[in-house]
Amino acid sequence: MRRLVVVALLTALAFLSGARAQAAPSPAITQVDARIEIVWPHGARAVTATDLVNITTYLLMPDTLTSVPCDFNPTVRLWQAINNQPAANIAIAERRFVTERGFTYPVWDFNNINVSAARNPANKMYFYATVDGVTTFFNVWSHAADARTYNPDPVNPVGAAGIPGEVDARIQVVWPHNGQGLPVPVTQAARANVQVALFWRGSGQSVGREFNQPVNLFKSLNNNPNALVGAGVKRLVTENGVTYPVWEFNDVDVSAARNALNKYYFRALVGNTRTASTIWAHAADARTIFPQPDVIQGGGCRTRPTG
Repeated sequence: MRRLVVVALLTALAFLSGARAQAAPSPAITQVDARIEIVWPHGARAVTATDLVNITTYLLMPDTLTSVPCDFNPTVRLWQAINNQPAANIAIAERRFVTERGFTYPVWDFNNINVSAARNPANKMYFYATVDGVTTFFNVWSHAADARTYNPDPVNPVGAAGIPGEVDARIQVVWPHNGQGLPVPVTQAARANVQVALFWRGSGQSVGREFNQPVNLFKSLNNNPNALVGAGVKRLVTENGVTYPVWEFNDVDVSAARNALNKYYFRALVGNTRTASTIWAHAADARTIFPQPDVIQGGGCRTRPTG
């Protein structure tokens, strides 16, 4: 599965482009897991009383708790999506080193991030981090009084034409059902159908009917990195006199969200086209609540912890 994800991400993420160095350079790193581990509100205030937060991200070797080596010093970017708006790059991290259990490894901090929009309980903010020049598998962190995506006010295009070099991928609908086509609440749904529409970046203009780049859907469960769901099936729809393409992903497994403690986050990426995607939270309670930070098991400035 990781090979499929890498193929999908290498082009779609191409635009996302010290102390204590090891004696010899580490082998080239082509993939990482970027995990947001901590979002700390200044003053330890509640979401609706917070203006600024600090965010710490770990970079790990894929599917492990092994830190990247200490001589790895890429550009790490923070992305933020508010409500049903596509994510935007809002900050670049500063690297620092942490020593725990006699073991030193790098982490990346984003300080003084403005989250004042979440003072309004109707607003939801979603964060994730990417690494320039490297295929990045990331988790999504929600910051909101209520982080569920509901009544998301999907955007109806004002027109449809052309093949842009950069798009907004908008998840318009996530429709939970019981696997036999009957709509059910999140806590009863085994499957969901997802629909994505593509717009010229920053506009209400849909891509044209001739747009044929593959559209891939990704999901992450709780604090885990995102995983490829698959490619969507294109079809044409007509609304308000405008005919435009959408991409559908049917019978996506969302069964874990029947447990009210679990949450899924969805995002879409488009072939070799620069993509800014909305984030859709599918859960009975989509807030990220005091997750336990990962305990690093290797890598960093030493091969393994010493104590």
